[in-house]
Amino acid sequence: MFCSKCGTEGAEDAAFCSACGAPLNQTQAPAPEVVVIGDVPFHPGTGAYEGYYSARGGGPWVKIVDGRVIRVKGERSTGRTVGGVVLIVVAALAGLQAWSWFDGYNDLEQRGNQFAGALVPLFLGASAVALGFLVWGIMLLERKQPRP
Repeated sequence: MFCSKCGTEGAEDAAFCSACGAPLNQTQAPAPEVVVIGDVPFHPGTGAYEGYYSARGGGPWVKIVDGRVIRVKGERSTGRTVGGVVLIVVAALAGLQAWSWFDGYNDLEQRGNQFAGALVPLFLGASAVALGFLVWGIMLLERKQPRP
C-alpha cells in the first residue's frame, strides 16, 4: 500500500504511513507502476508528489520523460530561505560585536592599557563566527531543491 500524501510504500495492514504519519486509505487503488531505468526502480509519487518519481532509498524527486530521468529544478524551499536569512542576520550581529571589540581594543591601546590585548582573541573569534554564519547562510540560499 502506498501513502497518498508522500508516496511511501507501507505494510498492507498499516493504518498510518511510516514516513509522514498520514492515515492510509484501506480501500486504496493498486500500487502505481514502477519505472525501471538502468536497473534502478523509480517509484511514482502520489498526492502532492504526483507526476514525480523517487528512487528507492529516498532519492530526490525527478521527472521521467521518454525513459529519461530529469532532475527537477525548482524554487528554494521556504525553510532554506528563512534559515539562510536568519543565519545572515546572525552573521551581521556577530560582525557588529567583532567590530565593537576591535574598536575597544584600539581605544584601550591608545590609552596605554596593558589589558588591551585581551580583546584580540574575542575579536578574532567573533569574526570567525560571523564569517561561518555568513557562508552557511549563503549556502542555504544558493542550494535549490525541487518543489512539487
